[in-house]
Amino acid sequence: MSSKKTILFCFLIIICAFVVVGRVEFQDVAYKPQEKPSLLAYDSDRSFEKKMDLMRYVLEQNHALDIDDALVIAAAIVDACDKYNLDIAVVCAILQAESGFNPAAVGKNKRDIGIGQINLKYWQQHLNEAGLIRSADDLMQPHINIHAAAYILRYYLDLHGDLDRAIVAYNGRPDYLPKVKNNL
Repeated sequence: MSSKKTILFCFLIIICAFVVVGRVEFQDVAYKPQEKPSLLAYDSDRSFEKKMDLMRYVLEQNHALDIDDALVIAAAIVDACDKYNLDIAVVCAILQAESGFNPAAVGKNKRDIGIGQINLKYWQQHLNEAGLIRSADDLMQPHINIHAAAYILRYYLDLHGDLDRAIVAYNGRPDYLPKVKNNL
């Protein structure tokens, strides 16, 4: 490992220790512990670099986030995309279009929740049955909301067999596709 990587790695370990121990509390939901975002521990160099690059991108897109929130979001995106076999760029484009990477976003209708703007009217029961959430409050946790968003995109991709149709179905509006593609 080069000296720059070593310094960055040490710095990020300290930050992640603060995140995991001091600031981020993961509720005991239907997630198994290994499904929580893997921030740094046991990551391959490639996965680590991918999460760090994504963290920087998230911070560039939403300047209101602090570094630990951006790291949790980046780790959750990478983990969810790996789990549901989705392209990270597409998921990021959707999250940017939906909330601007705002984990506390609530839609005007009060039913669209979190970073992925998960619509409770349509998805709460389905996500409960899939074991992703226990209550609507779970969707305010970015790692759960991102996994739910990826689950929904995968559902629509499997249903329609076409990424463009899946993206339109995710939001339900035909003018949504250009907005997402503009974020790619």
